[in-house]
Amino acid sequence: MDADELTREILAFRQARNARLTAENGWLTQVGRYQLEPGDNQLPIGTVTLARDGVVTLAVPAGREVTFQDQPVGTRILRSDADGPPDSILYQGRTYELIRRGEFFAMRVRDSSSPQRLSFRGSEWFPVRPDWRLEGTFHPFAEERLISIPYDVGPVLSRSPGQVALEIEGRSFHLDSLMDDERRRLFILFTDATNRDLTYPAGRFLYTPLPDPTSGRVTVDFNRALNPACAFSEFVSCPLPPPQNRLPFRIEAGEKRYSTVEGS
Repeated sequence: MDADELTREILAFRQARNARLTAENGWLTQVGRYQLEPGDNQLPIGTVTLARDGVVTLAVPAGREVTFQDQPVGTRILRSDADGPPDSILYQGRTYELIRRGEFFAMRVRDSSSPQRLSFRGSEWFPVRPDWRLEGTFHPFAEERLISIPYDVGPVLSRSPGQVALEIEGRSFHLDSLMDDERRRLFILFTDATNRDLTYPAGRFLYTPLPDPTSGRVTVDFNRALNPACAFSEFVSCPLPPPQNRLPFRIEAGEKRYSTVEGS
């Protein structure tokens, strides 16, 4: 791929990124999060009960107009994002969704009219850098391993299919990878030295195509490095890069640190 073709591809990627962020259910719409404790939790939508077996049930008081897929809700067992698309419960123009991170449960709240969404100016990016589009080699584990991924709410065990080996500045690195939710891409969480000043302090992530099944070759394009969702909302729970994915140099490619302050 020549430089012009790469630039066109990355510019289209950035447009799609902004479209996802500003969508009616994008990360800019998240305006709250209620952590669930075992037993009954009183929320605006009603009583949300977290049982010992991890089952979460919503009970709506009589007269409260709470709906799911345009139908009134009385009592309902809630599906979390760990089991696929979560149930979206609607109340007073806001949606409530159950999230699970290991043993942590919470109800996140979305509002499509949030100030963050309506005032979003777009992300800032480094110039497109062809030298940061790298070819690596995927080294699969004999069996997928459970690796500990830090979250702000505590560590969560996630399945890793293998490591991606890269040669950067004459040095070899092996980065632990995860799978995306649909198992169609590899997902890499990483930090680098730009986190100190120009990129999100907790690190960034990127997706890569699945490796070639014969050669194991995989393209790792840091021009596609993205901020985690928690860079845009304090209410989002995000995975953080594991220690083995900390890179000791600057990767001036991809998405820069987001700020809601004009001119910063």
